[in-house]
Amino acid sequence: MPVAAEPGSGISSQECPDHSGECDDLVCLGIELPVTKDEQIKLIRAFLQETGSWCEVTDSTKHFTVKYIHSLMENKPFAAAAMAVASLQQDAVCRKSREVTLSLYQHAVHSLLHYEPSQCGEATLVCCVLLSMYEMMTRETAPTEWRRHLKGCVFNMTIKGWDGCSRALVGAAFWVFARIDIWASHLLKDKTLVAPETWTDGRKPSSVAVSGTLENYCNLSTLILAKEYRFEGDIRYDQIVVATAQTGSCNTDDIKTDSDEYTKKPQYRGLTNSNETDVDDPATVVPSGGGLPHPAFYQSSNINQPEEQ
Repeated sequence: MPVAAEPGSGISSQECPDHSGECDDLVCLGIELPVTKDEQIKLIRAFLQETGSWCEVTDSTKHFTVKYIHSLMENKPFAAAAMAVASLQQDAVCRKSREVTLSLYQHAVHSLLHYEPSQCGEATLVCCVLLSMYEMMTRETAPTEWRRHLKGCVFNMTIKGWDGCSRALVGAAFWVFARIDIWASHLLKDKTLVAPETWTDGRKPSSVAVSGTLENYCNLSTLILAKEYRFEGDIRYDQIVVATAQTGSCNTDDIKTDSDEYTKKPQYRGLTNSNETDVDDPATVVPSGGGLPHPAFYQSSNINQPEEQ
């Protein structure tokens, strides 16, 4: 099926075959990145086989790892972000930190900084989603840090008019963004960045699942969950307003504590694979694709978190 895209998106209008061969054929291998070509091949393979699938728990078309992967890899920021996420996952499994992981992340961020708003398109949106994943997977960063890249997603979607009913790669990327946004709002006890009421562009929420497929019903459940967190955030905000009106001042220390103390609190380990028994092995915490949308990102956000003492 031909892949249609808009100018400046980084996605070319061409036939995108299933990725069934080796990574050597990918055009990204000619891109100047802070890793050798051999390392690029290994990281791309890891992204296709493991970390990329985390974005496809409600995407049977596999927009991230199959349908658009060749054209996406032509986009330098995306290529670096994809390898950075794969490298970070390997660091967690091997219990070591490598400079190349951070270098790839920084390369992706610096590449994005050279983009004008008019140049931002589908590949830019997907890149920001992957960078949010990267931040989520690191032990040192609080959810407030993830939101830097999530806000980049919001900016991109706003100027393009994209939402949860968008098709193809954009629609798939939106629901990945939505799940990360919900997870961050849960940890911060805050509202989602984007009001759930705007996710379907004025259409009924049920329009998300109009095709009746299992993955669309999963997306509908994500929307319902977002509405719940948004409602809780509204209540929390109202309580602050009332307290301010009654006392003439508002103590926001509790709000800051939610994010600032995040990395200091004992965190739950991610869910393990059913065929693994060693729960202390980081490899057992890494998701292998499939399943429901929320747990997959719960796992990836905790693969490098400290165990409860």
